Amino acid sequence: MLSFELSNIILSVVLISSFIIIFFFTYASFVEKNIVKNRCKTIVEDLTGTVKHIIPPEYLKYIQDNISNIKPPDLIEEDKDVNENNNLLMKKSIKILLVILCIGFSTVFILHRIYKFPLKQLLITNLITLLFLALTEFSFLTFFAQNYITIDSNFIKYKIIDVIVKSSSYLQN
Repeated sequence: MLSFELSNIILSVVLISSFIIIFFFTYASFVEKNIVKNRCKTIVEDLTGTVKHIIPPEYLKYIQDNISNIKPPDLIEEDKDVNENNNLLMKKSIKILLVILCIGFSTVFILHRIYKFPLKQLLITNLITLLFLALTEFSFLTFFAQNYITIDSNFIKYKIIDVIVKSSSYLQN
């Protein structure tokens, strides 16, 4: 029954690696986008809620009067590069996934044809394992990783205020 165990390992690796690749490019990337948006929103809310208490009123008025002059940087080229790199990574991942699927399923099928082990039992066992892995990954990402705060908003507040103070000719007078 060594062939059954070997096939079990191969099929497990094929199914789990396939799931991880697909899960990453679908749900995990969506959650990551939400994490970035939520962290930025938290920092802005935290900054605007507390900055008025730590900046002298005349500086705060200057900032409020000139906030409309702040122009976001033009990141079109950077966005284009990121999209190209992401597409390249996705294409490479799909190629790797197809190779893994072809080699893995072919190997398991050949071993099944030679050694006549129960293929149905092998598939059911691995699909159950995959189901529990998928539930674990989904739960962890949704309930833990998405809510884990890695950004120190005080450091970001310090940096923003430092940039404002250093760049403002008004504040230096």
